[in-house]
Amino acid sequence: MNENLSENQSLRSLSAEDLELFCRFLLDLADDRRNFLIDFLSREAPQFIRRFDESLPSLQKMTELSPRFAQKLLQETSFDTLGWVLYGADRDVVQFCGENLSKRGRQILYEEVEKVRALRRRWRENERGEEKFRAKKKDKTLDFKLQLQVSLANTGAKKDETPGSQAASGDRNT
Repeated sequence: MNENLSENQSLRSLSAEDLELFCRFLLDLADDRRNFLIDFLSREAPQFIRRFDESLPSLQKMTELSPRFAQKLLQETSFDTLGWVLYGADRDVVQFCGENLSKRGRQILYEEVEKVRALRRRWRENERGEEKFRAKKKDKTLDFKLQLQVSLANTGAKKDETPGSQAASGDRNT
């Protein structure tokens, strides 16, 4: 199997369709199975995982979503995951998330970010704590980026677009 997945093997770029399908596949797996698969691929096909990770959208891409689609994405994501993802994120991303949540949702989100901050302080005291913290943040961020990729692929919605505007413009051409 290692022969098929060798680091020297050249990898083609992932097409947008391949990326979306692989993201959907990963999201459909249970968390433990998804983590196992990602860990396995990280060991056996590190170039693939690197390219896959590079192909995923940055958190900054989320700010390109229309408010409606951003709200949908945020509603589908646990506050625990959002807390991990937004800890250390750019201010404009955190602000964008806050603007697209209810007042109570914003409060819960900021509490979750504070929990992550407190956990990091506690884990720094532990010998393996920083490594454990980085691994958990990486896992949570990957989960969110998978959701973001699927959301972006589903909507293609930029800030100036509204749901159905693409269909409406297509109807005019017929």
